[in-house]
Amino acid sequence: MPAPDIWYNSVDGIRLGVRLRGKMSGSFRDGPHRLDAGLWLGTKIPTHPVSYYLSLTEPIPSFSDFGSEANIQIRSSYRTGFQAHGISFNKRWQAGFDEKNYTEISLGLHAEHRFDAEYLLYSQLWQNQWLYPLTFQLLKTHSNALGRSRITAKATANVLGKHQDFITGQLSLQQHIPLSESFEISGRFFTSLASKNTAPEYLYTRSMKSARGWMNSGLTRARGTIPPAWMRTGGIQVAGGSNLRGYLHRDIAALNNDNTPLYTSLSSINM
Repeated sequence: MPAPDIWYNSVDGIRLGVRLRGKMSGSFRDGPHRLDAGLWLGTKIPTHPVSYYLSLTEPIPSFSDFGSEANIQIRSSYRTGFQAHGISFNKRWQAGFDEKNYTEISLGLHAEHRFDAEYLLYSQLWQNQWLYPLTFQLLKTHSNALGRSRITAKATANVLGKHQDFITGQLSLQQHIPLSESFEISGRFFTSLASKNTAPEYLYTRSMKSARGWMNSGLTRARGTIPPAWMRTGGIQVAGGSNLRGYLHRDIAALNNDNTPLYTSLSSINM
């Protein structure tokens, strides 16, 4: 099912393209050969005017059950001065139709490279060498006596390249406590640890997610989609990581002065 797509950043200008989502006839995005792809052209005709994204997912029937699929996913992207290519094994466990309580794991190996710094608002948060991260991620949601909780754990080990010896790990525990139909209290504990030689895009700031995490959203993937002036005044927080919003203006001020307010270890509690 193709659909037109339009976006904007300072380097590409207006980026025109097409998005394509495909599935086997008669399936509801749960059959084989699931495709998610996009192809774009930057109308400013920058150094790298053509960009793309491709994801292909294939279920593994012998390890799958209703609501508890196992699959292999291949991803490749080349856009906004950053390329990433890899493969992952993913498995979900879910009891029947209960989609609110489930466990998911993912194990993947990727190759990634920042090849054009022109797209960056803060270039000091990146290096330009190839990385080859091996990642493991666990996500678990369930109901308890207080309400709903969510556990996320992730470990990354770079296995090749200049930064071949770095390891990072992070753990997030969230609890939602409903007090009425329209009001609840949410609490979150976060802790992270990274080895000394970790690439800067995988390190942590006090108030925002890591620079690598900025690549997961079209709003923060390249400078200019959000006006740079808004970012440089500290008016916009890229939520994630330790998420200590009180430090946002200090972190942004350091970045504006070409400093790198990065940490190998942070823990926080958010309410």
